[in-house]
Amino acid sequence: NVIFPVPKVEPVLPEEKRGLARSALESAVAVNQGVASLIEDIARNNTNKLVGKMFKVWEASLVSVGDAQTERESRLKGVYTGAQTEDILSQSSKERFKRRKTGKRIITQSSYKGRGGFNRFNSGIFKG
Repeated sequence: NVIFPVPKVEPVLPEEKRGLARSALESAVAVNQGVASLIEDIARNNTNKLVGKMFKVWEASLVSVGDAQTERESRLKGVYTGAQTEDILSQSSKERFKRRKTGKRIITQSSYKGRGGFNRFNSGIFKG
């Protein structure tokens, strides 16, 4: 017995990831059905494990909100890219971040001769 009807879902836009809209809708419907089930249990005076059921519905609502947010973000992809790290950092943090990002630590091979030293330049990762 379905109390809340399932709304019609429009076709997914080409720029959307497949299934995000459907996932958001299914999560929202699951929350609605859970709330309806809780209301029915309370009306029938069946309060056994009611807190556990309420917690599960609350968790499902969080998933629903997360799915809806992901779906909205996928619609806006290309229109709004979000804040970049550089937009958020203070000037001193920007300088530290830039040094850390571009700074190179070179360990000479001769200082590790005979000890099997490892550094990122002789590991084969950066060989070119």
